[in-house]
Amino acid sequence: MSACPTVAIDDLCVGVCALDERLSFRLVNSAFCRIFGGDPLDWRGQAVIDLASQMEIDPFLAACKQAATVRELVSFSSVVREGGNSRHVKAQVMPSGKNDLIVVLIDLTEEMTARNEQKLQLDRFHAFLDQSPFIAWVRDAEERYVYINETYRSHYQLQPRDRLGRTPFDVWPSETAWQFHRNDLRVIAGEDACSVVEHAPDPDGTIRTWFNVKFPITTNDGRSMIGGVGLDITSHQQTHEQAFQDRLARQIKQAEDNTRLIHLQQLQSLSLLASGATHDINNLLAAVSVYSGLLEERVQSDATSLEYVQQIRKSSDSVITLCRQLLSFYRRSSPPQTESIDLSKSVRDIAATLGGVMMPPHRLQLLLQDNLPPIRGDQLQLRQVLLNLVLNAKEALSARDNGTPAPGVVEIRTGTTSPGNSRGQQVELQIRDDGVGMSAETQARLFQPFYTTRKEGHGLGLAAVRTILNQLGATIQCDSSLGTGTTFTVSFPVDDAR
Repeated sequence: MSACPTVAIDDLCVGVCALDERLSFRLVNSAFCRIFGGDPLDWRGQAVIDLASQMEIDPFLAACKQAATVRELVSFSSVVREGGNSRHVKAQVMPSGKNDLIVVLIDLTEEMTARNEQKLQLDRFHAFLDQSPFIAWVRDAEERYVYINETYRSHYQLQPRDRLGRTPFDVWPSETAWQFHRNDLRVIAGEDACSVVEHAPDPDGTIRTWFNVKFPITTNDGRSMIGGVGLDITSHQQTHEQAFQDRLARQIKQAEDNTRLIHLQQLQSLSLLASGATHDINNLLAAVSVYSGLLEERVQSDATSLEYVQQIRKSSDSVITLCRQLLSFYRRSSPPQTESIDLSKSVRDIAATLGGVMMPPHRLQLLLQDNLPPIRGDQLQLRQVLLNLVLNAKEALSARDNGTPAPGVVEIRTGTTSPGNSRGQQVELQIRDDGVGMSAETQARLFQPFYTTRKEGHGLGLAAVRTILNQLGATIQCDSSLGTGTTFTVSFPVDDAR
């Protein structure tokens, strides 16, 4: 054999040997000697069987026999032992000439070592993820799951290959899948990791809150994927929300306490002012009462004048009564003097004295039901309730007129409710007007002391009404909307002691 082929095969990084028909070595290159040891010249004339001490010889002999018989390339793998070391080789036997064979041996030791090391690292990484408290997953560019860790499988009660090859839209409710998809797009668009809070149902339907970190992955072969790890923060969130609700409740209570304290101080100040004012008014009205009494004796023969004088006395008595009720509202020092009352009769009597309140073109309309069950109340307090509600209705009509008076009606109705409701049978008093109506914001603050929408108002009338009704065990409701009018409904409990 010429020198040129020898030089050529010595330059190869793979082991090469030539065998004659007796399977004896005719030629080996340097790479062959690096695998099996020795010198190229030492191997000439030796038989393949001499390699039995270094490798499993039967696969080698079988491959040689097959290649010589079928005259085709035959491959096999083996482990070579040399000097206490092992090498993994892949051999290819091919026919050459009439009876010769060429054997090419590829040393895979470094590749196998690297592969084993990579597998060891991968096993360690999987062990780390599987024993982590975090769920972990990887999805490919088509959003198909290609990996989930043991924590993920355990939490969602999955078998090892469950969910692999499927997308979120295949395994999650639509709303959850779209949530995952939108957040995945953020990672793809930004090409950077992002943290998100996501919600997903457990197998039993419980919705859990997860803090997830998602990040892009590029594989060695250039494929793009999305990885993620997640921590269940449901209990932490619930604890945080409960702490927030408790803190908010404390702040609201403190604000309410402060508001009540301010109102109490205002009421105390107004109580002192009202006491002084009542004293002065009583002194003034004493003179009015005396002189009107003297005048009444002198005009007995003049019916018209007598009516005017009597109206003066009634009005002064009403002012004194209202002052007393105002003091009672703020002091609340003595309970009302209650008695069994026929509501329709009392309303009829009180309405007869309201002629000076409802002036044309407005009028009162009474729709009173007779033979009502009696209620328990105080006549003077009932008068104050009705007067305040009628005055409120009159103001609503005046506000509607906008400077051009138009006929308006304030309807006063009495009746009963069905005995089958939760509070039992009730006796109702309704005052309805077709005035300007009220907004929802106004209705929400309607009974607050000092709240008023009128420049000349003091915001005490309806607050006093609610206080009186609370003392009597009655309730009041308001139904109103802008432009359609207002209806106040007062519900009295039936007097069971009759």
